[in-house]
Amino acid sequence: MDGHTRRDLPRADAPVATPVERDGLPDGAAAAAAAVLDAIDVETCLFCRDEAEARRLILQLLRGLGFADADVVSAEHRGGVARVRARAYLNRPGVPYPWLEEAGAR
Repeated sequence: MDGHTRRDLPRADAPVATPVERDGLPDGAAAAAAAVLDAIDVETCLFCRDEAEARRLILQLLRGLGFADADVVSAEHRGGVARVRARAYLNRPGVPYPWLEEAGAR
């Protein structure tokens, strides 16, 4: 891996955490999540074998953080490391938005 070390990565079949509901988020995170209009973008670098592993790992990470709905926006692998961008949706475009329902509008 080009002189880099890495800790053992989770297997592809490793279980992921159950998605959390907004009300189940810790320490004020529920209020912050309620203020998100659509999605949260995440960008990071991952030690991995190839682009496919990078895509699997970022989705596994987001699921483990409680985001049940996520897409990989981009992944670029070079020399044992991948730069990955992903989007975790709290409200997908086109679905009924909670803040509109709360205000009585649709």
